[in-house]
Amino acid sequence: MPVIAVIASTYNRPDTVAELLEALSRQTFTDSEVLFVNDAG
Repeated sequence: MPVIAVIASTYNRPDTVAELLEALSRQTFTDSEVLFVNDAG
């Protein structure tokens, strides 16, 4: 089980999601998970 979970809610914001994924990919901490929630899409 990961130590950190990043939960992101989004709706029609692909640029913001891409920016978030880019920032998360640069992190050095590896014990984490990312969950995206499609908010009313």
